Amino acid sequence: MKVLQTVLLCGAAWFAIAGGSTPLLAHITGADPRLTGAGSEGTCISCHGMRVNSNGGNVAVTLSGGSNYVPGQQQTVTVTITDSSAKDWGFEASPRLSSSVTTGAGTIAPGSDGYTRLAGTSGTLQWITHTQAGTRLSSSAQGSMSFQFNWTPPSNSTGSVDFYVAAVAGNGNRDDDSGDHVYTTKVTFTPGTAGGNTPTITQNGVVNAFSSSTTSLSPGMWVSLYGQNLSSDTKQWASTDFNNNVGPTSLANVSATVNGKAAVLNYVSPGQVNIQIPVDAGTGTSSVVLTAPGGSSSAYSLNLAQFAPTLLQNPSFVSSSGKKYVVAQFSDGAFVGPTGLIAGANFRPAKAGDTIVIYGLGFGPLSTPLSTGQIAGGLDATANPVTFTVGSTTATTSYAGAAPGFVGAYQFNVVIPANAGSGDVPIEASVGGVQTGQGLYITLQ
Repeated sequence: MKVLQTVLLCGAAWFAIAGGSTPLLAHITGADPRLTGAGSEGTCISCHGMRVNSNGGNVAVTLSGGSNYVPGQQQTVTVTITDSSAKDWGFEASPRLSSSVTTGAGTIAPGSDGYTRLAGTSGTLQWITHTQAGTRLSSSAQGSMSFQFNWTPPSNSTGSVDFYVAAVAGNGNRDDDSGDHVYTTKVTFTPGTAGGNTPTITQNGVVNAFSSSTTSLSPGMWVSLYGQNLSSDTKQWASTDFNNNVGPTSLANVSATVNGKAAVLNYVSPGQVNIQIPVDAGTGTSSVVLTAPGGSSSAYSLNLAQFAPTLLQNPSFVSSSGKKYVVAQFSDGAFVGPTGLIAGANFRPAKAGDTIVIYGLGFGPLSTPLSTGQIAGGLDATANPVTFTVGSTTATTSYAGAAPGFVGAYQFNVVIPANAGSGDVPIEASVGGVQTGQGLYITLQ
């Protein structure tokens, strides 16, 4: 529901004419700030009407989310003024923490209809009022009128919030006079999960970001979380989200923990969030908790292993017969695969002696450990040897370690061995006795 009503505002401004003082016409373009009745603030009664809340009408305030607000999630505020005799309308409103009437709560912004504007800002305090168009002057009584604007509560719950509103139901003569009726109200909204917006991670909803496996998971690995209400916004990380080359642990007011340790996030949306499992999350039975504007999810159980080797595979890198190709590149940027695999992309087979670059996740600790979310600054080999097999032949790996310039990814420079075969041949990698087991292929000539 929407409810936000208006008032022709008041401010005891005077305009000198011919040596005298003539009252300025009512504030048809909006009220001065500090006229909501909050704390020691005045109301419109200083210019309009004789008494407050005594003329058979009222002013009401509602939120689009009901009686609760969701921290950090924008909602529509509706102010509705009701008065059977009114011909024009005005209002001023301001949100305050219930615990401190002198402290603002979140931010307010005009709606898109042109009927509202900001009246002023002072520190954390904001006031919003009507515009001239919003007064909607009529030659006859209209009964009631509504105003709408946007409110974004504080991103962290700060307790109850009071909306203070003063409104004028005018008699249509556009004068500051006793013929107008003034109404005030204070409405309290409490934090909650309006509309059932608690985030939920779906069953089998935590998967390896490179393979969609729900079981091949390890510390330091990127995973995708799928569910509902995971975020109220969609955002990809940007360079400004990094601090000292470490990625963000909060993105668009979304965060996540694994075994109580903060994960790094690179993408959030209502249905999917990508996180890097903390490198120090430990192994064995573990739990993920995601916190979004709607609250925190129930703990999601998963199993972490020391090694969960996975090679990058693009869902588009698939032959007509269903063979899945590993994502591998030559030094010139061309991909390894059948020529013409994807229209407009440069693919060609590899030959013996070629060095190709392959990326992966889950290959365990590095010789020089990196913190969760840290950009790899240079070469940093894996602490455990990595073995590649092309066809049935073991390949030489000239480098296996952190991918420079990336977060949480591994890079492998693999030399195609002789006698590995031709055409589409299987490719496997293993570390610590654990194989990738993805059923991937590479194309050789």
